Amino acid sequence: MKLSDSLPMERQASFPHLDPNYKCCCDAMHVKIGTQAIGIFYTVLAAFGILSSVLSKETSTLIVLLELVCLFLEVICIICLFISLCNERKDLLIPFTVWLCTLVLLYICLFLYFIYAAFVPYSYPGNIIRSFLLNDSEDSSPDQNSNGRGKIRVEDRFIDINLLVRMAAGIICTALLVTVLVHCWWISVIYKCYCYFSDVTRHREPYGYPILYNDIAYDRLRSAMTVQSARTPSMMSDEFSLRQMQQMQSLQSMNRISPSRSMGPVSISFPSQEEGIYFEVN
Repeated sequence: MKLSDSLPMERQASFPHLDPNYKCCCDAMHVKIGTQAIGIFYTVLAAFGILSSVLSKETSTLIVLLELVCLFLEVICIICLFISLCNERKDLLIPFTVWLCTLVLLYICLFLYFIYAAFVPYSYPGNIIRSFLLNDSEDSSPDQNSNGRGKIRVEDRFIDINLLVRMAAGIICTALLVTVLVHCWWISVIYKCYCYFSDVTRHREPYGYPILYNDIAYDRLRSAMTVQSARTPSMMSDEFSLRQMQQMQSLQSMNRISPSRSMGPVSISFPSQEEGIYFEVN
């Protein structure tokens, strides 16, 4: 018999959704809401990326094609994430998690790339930063740089260009390191959400309903087992069978359990002092 069909929802003991293992942000937010916030953030980033690609003046076909492929994969992963949140399907969290792990590896490679420029300004990464700084400085007017104010040009030699390269590389590396740490935190949140969906799925009955037990039925059956555990083994068998029948008849008279809606057996276990005693409601 399926106990959860005819029992009032407010009197049922359900899955512990608010367990600390299923929370993030110092136990201030549920992992499902945290995963949803991450998905919304990446949705905004994807929208800006698509807008940037549309308005881009890039002439290289290879770069444009690479941007479009990355955006397409990102959008697919985001869609899978939101479908997973709506249907509580843990397997659809995997594409977005793989995407975040790929980004973390990319950011780590960029961090190592630019940290080399901070120590060796004349290296290839340092030359990239130097060319970027020189292009920005050449955009300024000569009047702004004549007295050492405004943007600094190399000809003015007020600040060593190597120092500028090191400073720029340090800022870039700091930003990349923070980004890696944040993404690792997000991956841990999504992993907790994966575990949450997995536990919820295992907690469901075979025909797709959550395992819920009525408080009255649970308390009465528990009290019956408490009384029986204090009696001698010779008295337990007959008295427990009689008590079990009385409890089920009482529950049926209260319309808490409807035999007409039976879909299969439900086993409820209550351990005694020596070993567990199991009974089936058919």
